[in-house]
Amino acid sequence: MNLSNETEKFFFILLGNYISSCYGKDFTTFEILRKPLKFPLKKKDNYLVAKIPKGIPWEETVFFLDDSFVTRTKDVPVQKGLQNADERSDFFLINFGAIQELITGDSTLQVNEGALCYWPFFRFVTEPFVFDINNNPSKYISNAIAYLLRSNGLENKLEHLSEEKFEITVLGTHQLISRISLFGKESLDKFEVFGKDLVSSFDFSQKKLLIAKPHCPICFDALFKTDFQELLNIRVNKNDEQIEMTYEG
Repeated sequence: MNLSNETEKFFFILLGNYISSCYGKDFTTFEILRKPLKFPLKKKDNYLVAKIPKGIPWEETVFFLDDSFVTRTKDVPVQKGLQNADERSDFFLINFGAIQELITGDSTLQVNEGALCYWPFFRFVTEPFVFDINNNPSKYISNAIAYLLRSNGLENKLEHLSEEKFEITVLGTHQLISRISLFGKESLDKFEVFGKDLVSSFDFSQKKLLIAKPHCPICFDALFKTDFQELLNIRVNKNDEQIEMTYEG
């Protein structure tokens, strides 16, 4: 894993989506990243049914039954799939009778609440598995990042400093990134990337992006030369080391 290349690509994608969202005054993409979308399951005959927007990849969702059964939907070995609901929505159906047999061996399983949850970050693996993945998005992402770094040879230390702050310290001599901090409990509110004595960050709630030159040199140089009057709905402050962009809609 080339951390420099991956960091550059990450900020390139982030910057492009941020400029587009500011231009269109629509931050739906970032809101989806902040926390999982939850679609309640209701029992109908022998099935559990959830109404979901068309285009939601149900194979990438997570399936919940109360607090006792949590798994990736595609891994549940029972009949499941979509039926058309209307122009904008589909019904997701899963065989509840087969799930009862699977879990208890009979039909005695009682469920008070069930849901189908979608979040782009669910495609990333965590180790150990985070069971309350829909309750604390920052916790899930911090575990996923720590595992991704470890699996690519970058040892790190993950600390849950509070229910609302998680910190990953990259160990060893790699100096580009020394620490990653994530904030928020009910949703991901902010993240910070530290390294080279500078910080890059994105504040979801304030819609503010801060880019440090060492973390994204190509994007930084291109931005630095840009006539910022061409960037609609964005206030820019810059110096030779950092560029701060704030949404003004």
